[in-house]
Amino acid sequence: MGLVTCKPERDAERQNRQIETQIRAENQANKRKVKMLLLGVSDSGKSTIVKQMRVNYLDGFNETEVVNAIFVIRNNIIDAFKNISNIILHSDINVTPEEKERLHILIEIILDILVINTIRQFGCIKLFFERFTTHPLVPDHIHYFYPNLERIAVANYIPTTEDLIHMRQTTLGVHEISFDFTKHTIRLIDVGGQKTERRKWIHFFEGVTAVIFICSMASFNQTVEEEPKSFVWESSLNRVQNKVLVRSSGKAKVEKPGMINRLDESVELFKSIRENGFLRNSNFMLFLNKVDLLAKKLSKIAFSDYFPDYKQWINGDNSVPSVAEFIESMFREGLEAEHRIFAHLIQANVTSNVEYTFGLCCDVIFEKNLDDTSLE
Repeated sequence: MGLVTCKPERDAERQNRQIETQIRAENQANKRKVKMLLLGVSDSGKSTIVKQMRVNYLDGFNETEVVNAIFVIRNNIIDAFKNISNIILHSDINVTPEEKERLHILIEIILDILVINTIRQFGCIKLFFERFTTHPLVPDHIHYFYPNLERIAVANYIPTTEDLIHMRQTTLGVHEISFDFTKHTIRLIDVGGQKTERRKWIHFFEGVTAVIFICSMASFNQTVEEEPKSFVWESSLNRVQNKVLVRSSGKAKVEKPGMINRLDESVELFKSIRENGFLRNSNFMLFLNKVDLLAKKLSKIAFSDYFPDYKQWINGDNSVPSVAEFIESMFREGLEAEHRIFAHLIQANVTSNVEYTFGLCCDVIFEKNLDDTSLE
């Protein structure tokens, strides 16, 4: 009789062990799943990072995307040249009557890429690229596309991977990719950086292992329209619920009323995100992007003209290392001691640079996850 009553107990113990083993296996599998958010203001380089991840860890771009990119790239160039033409006509650059007529047509009419290719040799255009390479109204991708105009204008043009990396396309909504990295599965989520898109961010904050925040250091001489004061986070768990996400610090040079410095915008947005309750235990990676464009601008522009406080900085010279260090300090200012930030200078349009930096970030994230697991 004793043997009969013991058998159900042994079966129950075996089932319990099986359940516990299954739970441990599922927990280990979940530890290998990493949810990352890509955040930042518009034109910071977030989408470029996503494209680099696809090149490095997935299959790159499919045929449909390459074909669609032809239209987007050519429109990038046309839009940029409309801005360039307008700047030239309002500058002291010498323009011949024929050139002036063509530039006015370019501004007022939607033209084919072939027309852009015919005016690229104009003296005023060449002079513009010599004198106004750092103009805040000129998108930085045009400095890549301008030397490639002849290739892009041909009828049978097929974009290269490098072309797609430099292509500018506004991110609307949410874009997500998943890929394997070492023994982990990365779920990378890119949400639009426009102010109207930021209301959607809160829905993706739960369960985030790491936040990669992208800032364009070269945006220090650019401005954006100021956010209405009524804008607040849509979350009762946010400790800064009534804080204006985007506001001028008063330190940066602002050219027009109602406009704020774009670098200020990025810093304020980062701090608001960093203080969000959902992300308290998330790793924060700060990618200070466009170091190459920053170097070009600093060769012609004094950073302190836009951020006067920089004159009291440690070095105060106009070098990239010193300015980058100052910009990083802007992001760290006022944060609590437990708010650790891992900052990296990057050039998002260089594939090898992004691959190397992302690897460094993952080393930190995976090591922290391992530490957290050992404490449980």
